[in-house]
Amino acid sequence: MLSEHLAYLSDFFRLDSFATAIRAVVKPGDVVVDLACGSGILGLLALKAGAARVYCVDQGAILEVARESFRRNGLEGKVTFIRARAQQAVLPEKADVALCDNVGWLGFDYGIVELLQDARARMLKPGAQVVPRALEIHVAPVESPDYIGPRIAWSSMPDEFGWLRDGWTNSKHPVELQPGQLLGTAAKLGRIALTIDNPDFFSWNARLQVERPGKLHGLGCWFDCELGPEAWMTNSPCAPHRINRPQAFL
Repeated sequence: MLSEHLAYLSDFFRLDSFATAIRAVVKPGDVVVDLACGSGILGLLALKAGAARVYCVDQGAILEVARESFRRNGLEGKVTFIRARAQQAVLPEKADVALCDNVGWLGFDYGIVELLQDARARMLKPGAQVVPRALEIHVAPVESPDYIGPRIAWSSMPDEFGWLRDGWTNSKHPVELQPGQLLGTAAKLGRIALTIDNPDFFSWNARLQVERPGKLHGLGCWFDCELGPEAWMTNSPCAPHRINRPQAFL
């Protein structure tokens, strides 16, 4: 768990992107809630941007790392730590800004849509800001021989466990794609606005074209995340600057 958060803290492109968005959104004196805060880095950036108070919410033990980090930097008086699931946490006041980095391999697969929707309903003032504010999902045909091995392993399982094969095949898997593995240009699958309520189920269509010889092993998916004005982050294999997060392989 700690190693995962250390990876986040050492991803300077990610941190710079969030810092730019937070400086543009947080005003002096704002009350900020950092949902599923982890190490609390986004709350720290909010204080640097002029926030008066930050509520750091997380159900994991990593919250103690956040608490100690703020204490060592003399900021404990500006932060309230709430150890709970974000959907069950209760704030003593409404917030002006909600921050959240529950962005997964596909963008929305770590529950960020539900987290921010719940925050708007219970925790935020009317007209409050959220960071991030939109996700764009992209998909491309890919040649990824790395996944032949697991498929062969599943095909050799005893028949009694063959039913698990479909579950594995229809799940997303992390993959570190290179541009040369794309068999065609990526298509934009859909856009999710995080500033409004969304349906419980997303349904999108995309037309993909294979543009070079190769073997189609599956689909690669990734996101572009609009954090704020002129602040984006992405895990696209084609981006010259991308955050340290895998793509999803289907």
